[in-house]
Amino acid sequence: MEAVAAGLTGFDGTTQTAREISGGLRRLVRAGRVVLVNDAVTSYLGAIGFEPGVVVAAGTGVIALAGDTEGNFVRGNGWGYVLGDDGGGYYVGRRGLAAALRRHDGRGGSEDLLRRAEAVYGPPEAIKGRVYAADNPPGVVAGFAPEVAEAARAGDPEAAEIWADAAREVALTATACLGRVFAPDAPVTVSWTGSLFDARDLMLEPFRRHVEESWPAARLFPPTGDAIEGAGLLCAPRASSMFAPLIHVSGH
Repeated sequence: MEAVAAGLTGFDGTTQTAREISGGLRRLVRAGRVVLVNDAVTSYLGAIGFEPGVVVAAGTGVIALAGDTEGNFVRGNGWGYVLGDDGGGYYVGRRGLAAALRRHDGRGGSEDLLRRAEAVYGPPEAIKGRVYAADNPPGVVAGFAPEVAEAARAGDPEAAEIWADAAREVALTATACLGRVFAPDAPVTVSWTGSLFDARDLMLEPFRRHVEESWPAARLFPPTGDAIEGAGLLCAPRASSMFAPLIHVSGH
């Protein structure tokens, strides 16, 4: 195999980490060249290729990457569920569960979300243990996001507000990155990826509206491909120098 490229969640981009991972991959697949990047790069390239603009990924967390053809780029959000990732699945699920427990306590909240939380996790007293004892607490909490979506569609005002805030936050992550790279009137490409956008009515459509309002010159396009196709672009011998500082190449 001539080359293999990998977009890795949480890849810190340090030389030492890249060297260790590249060595392991080369032994596994016997590739002459190994290309390593954070998965934000492969998601970007899969969505819009080497076009200048921004791609925001929203799943359990949220991260955006914006770049131009002159080598300028920024990343936004992606700070993890404790410090950021506003608008992602954890954000939605956490607020939904909090609203359920508030209702249980008599502190307001949502009766519909409480009923849904009990159906998924059991009695309210068990929810804390189910979350904190889990191997992946953020994933368990994010797993409640679809229930919050169904509650919103059923007319629950608190659930609807949670999703409205989430879409606004995801759009803000995208447009804030644009503002750090491009002039305000620049005609740039905006795209998206990640499971949260499957909620077209609650995430994708309001996201598009917020971006259009904040960045009128934006050209919003559905992703043309996925992160695997983005990794394929990095395997090309003469791939664009876009995001070059984020790309670690080992071998020839």
